[in-house]
Amino acid sequence: MNESMSNAAERENSKNFSQTTEKLNDRAAEQVARQAAGHAADEASYAALESMKRNEVSLDAIRGSLVGGAAGDALGYPVEFYSLGEIQSIYGEAGITHYHYGGKGLARISDDTQMTLFTATGLLLATTRGRMKGVLAPDTEYVHSSYYTWYLMQRGHSKFGYEEDEAYPYSWLYRVPEMGENRAPGNTCMSALSSKKCGSIEHPLNHSKGCGGIMRVAPVGLYRNRGLCEAKPETNMRENAGDQERTDDLMMTEQLRTAKQAGVRNPGKDVDRIKDVDWMAAQVAAITHGHPLGYMPAAALAHIVNRVAYWNLTIEQAVEDAMSEMKTLFAGTEELDEMLVLVDIALQLAKNEEPDTVNIRSLGEGWVAEETLAISVYCAVKYADDFSKAIIAAVNHSGDSDSTGAVTGNIVGAALGYEAIPDEWKDRLECLDVILEVADDLCHDCQMSESSPYRDPEWMAKY
Repeated sequence: MNESMSNAAERENSKNFSQTTEKLNDRAAEQVARQAAGHAADEASYAALESMKRNEVSLDAIRGSLVGGAAGDALGYPVEFYSLGEIQSIYGEAGITHYHYGGKGLARISDDTQMTLFTATGLLLATTRGRMKGVLAPDTEYVHSSYYTWYLMQRGHSKFGYEEDEAYPYSWLYRVPEMGENRAPGNTCMSALSSKKCGSIEHPLNHSKGCGGIMRVAPVGLYRNRGLCEAKPETNMRENAGDQERTDDLMMTEQLRTAKQAGVRNPGKDVDRIKDVDWMAAQVAAITHGHPLGYMPAAALAHIVNRVAYWNLTIEQAVEDAMSEMKTLFAGTEELDEMLVLVDIALQLAKNEEPDTVNIRSLGEGWVAEETLAISVYCAVKYADDFSKAIIAAVNHSGDSDSTGAVTGNIVGAALGYEAIPDEWKDRLECLDVILEVADDLCHDCQMSESSPYRDPEWMAKY
């Protein structure tokens, strides 16, 4: 009996020892797994940080373009609906040359800058969804959704969230009260967005060629095709690199498919990748503006901004390059010559000695997109090295002063960079912190992917 009890005890001890050993082995395996996961996460975090550092080569240009556009917008906004004579009667013969500060002591931005920022967050939302969830809808769908959030804010909607009775917030800018303030939004933009449909070149919602499309597309030129300074998210995990390449290829394939359906000739996977920039900008404008002269100038602007920001072209060279590309991209479009001729006149006028007010008068008033482009080209080329003179010239005319100021600021700001913009245009500029945050996000981009352990909680809360 005692021997039997002894054997049973030995068996129980052996069983307990075996279970203890198994638990220790399991714990050791868990610890090794945690260490491996921690090591992979560390590697991914380091790679993301390095990628963001490489991207910062373009930060000054991105900040310069967005802040420059907002500065031109804020300078022109108070005189948007004034004739040149009225502007001069209020501000003197030279016109408006300094900010007119609003009730809060700030230079107020208009709907032009509001929509420009919503363009940027829409593009970033598209990239983030593609990399994190494999959602590969066209970028324009996300930009449209971002615009719709802006539209709801303009209509006074303030209840955003994730409950059934709340509007889904497709842009984190819904948290910024100034983005919802009515700053004379364009009728075409509001009407198109009220339909809840995403217009396109293939399926236009209207026949408008107003400047509401061109004034908001600079982020497309800033976000895409950064030349040698472009950096993609990287980790040491081959499968992550493969996933990213496949995602980029699928996104490009969708864009090329759309281009081919529209009859674009040879939209190759680059042709220096600039066609992707131009076509995307045209489609972003066509969300609300369906006339060819509503979206072709937008394509040209994105091209110019991209070339001066990243490819070491002068503004004049970038304009000539853009016009050359437009001839290919929109070959056969009846209205193309009208834009080409007007821009060529702007280039010629930039070389004469006539007063800016006289030259600009011959280009139009800027209410339609091809005139906005031409006036902005004239001012940007003539004052390529002087940001202040460029935006001052751009707003002092009888027309859409905030839009011509904004587009001119986008171009010259991209060429000179943020640091070169005089402080007088940064000080007391409304929402400067928000503009810089969006610029920084465009620069750093989404560094996460499904297969990488790296996570950025702040980014995930925004996009």
